[in-house]
Amino acid sequence: MHTLKPAPYCFFLLLMGTAGICFQIPAIASPAPSEWEEVSRTDDVTVYRKEVPGSPVLAYRATAQIDAPIAKVMGIVRDTIRLPEWTYRVKNAEIVEEISKNERIIYMHASAPWPVTDRDSVVRSIFEYDITNQQIQVRIESIEDPRRKEFSGKIRAWIYPSRFVFKPLDDGKKTHIVAELHGDPKGSIPKWVVNMIQKRAPVKTLQNLKKRVQDSSIEEDPLTLELLKAGRKQAFKTRETSRRHLSTLNPLATDSSTS
Repeated sequence: MHTLKPAPYCFFLLLMGTAGICFQIPAIASPAPSEWEEVSRTDDVTVYRKEVPGSPVLAYRATAQIDAPIAKVMGIVRDTIRLPEWTYRVKNAEIVEEISKNERIIYMHASAPWPVTDRDSVVRSIFEYDITNQQIQVRIESIEDPRRKEFSGKIRAWIYPSRFVFKPLDDGKKTHIVAELHGDPKGSIPKWVVNMIQKRAPVKTLQNLKKRVQDSSIEEDPLTLELLKAGRKQAFKTRETSRRHLSTLNPLATDSSTS
């Protein structure tokens, strides 16, 4: 039986800058089958963890609610260069390649408290729009890229398939966030550092995002607005098609002025 290894350093890698958005979301399995165990709870952020079969690394989950429309939240989340402004211990983030409107390769460097070695990572980030559930999902997974070889003085962390989900609330005035991460920080980390970051990283990152998004200089993301509008139109068309189909099957479903 192996000891499960916490991966708090990798949590903020889930919050890396993103690309565009596409319309279809394939089924993505969360780490399973064990249940999420609550680790900590503040007034605005709840953190969970769970075992992943066959992996020595724990998966983490955090939830929060932001008092801002999803388009404004995306306005800062999609801005990779600004990640250090709100993501816990992120020192530098940059786009390696813009593959398409909805896909990017990103490099990020995270600082560590002395005497722990800094971590970095190269990930493929994909944005998707789920019409059915009216939500945006970011899928992230580490890749090897010769353009960003491992540097001396840093340890290359590894992110297994993870996701970050944004859903509008309160008629679009607020945004609910669910972040799920399964990653390995690699190397050895002292227990006191693990405990410190395990408690702080998810909470600090999401709290910082909540504060930063209130800045008047943050503009709503045009692509998100476009997709939300297109999604509403698609949902309306689907409802109309269903209503017409129902009417052909059941005459009583039509609106009749006769009594």
